[in-house]
Amino acid sequence: AKGAAAEGAGAEGQSANNGVLHAKGVGGSPSLHWLPRLGLWTKLRPGLHPFLRQLVQRFELYVYTMGARRYAAEVVELLD
Repeated sequence: AKGAAAEGAGAEGQSANNGVLHAKGVGGSPSLHWLPRLGLWTKLRPGLHPFLRQLVQRFELYVYTMGARRYAAEVVELLD
């Protein structure tokens, strides 16, 4: 089942935050994120957060996706 791991928040290697389950990747950083309202996992690129912190100081950032608006809203919430 897609969301089976989400039910076990707090299981080894996983943590829950704002209803989003994070699976620990290499080096202990979250790499996979369970989006329960959409019933799917997403992965953020390594180093994305430090990169975005630098960009936001100089630019106004937008999210573009060919996916659904709901998915874009979830990703924005994850990145914020």
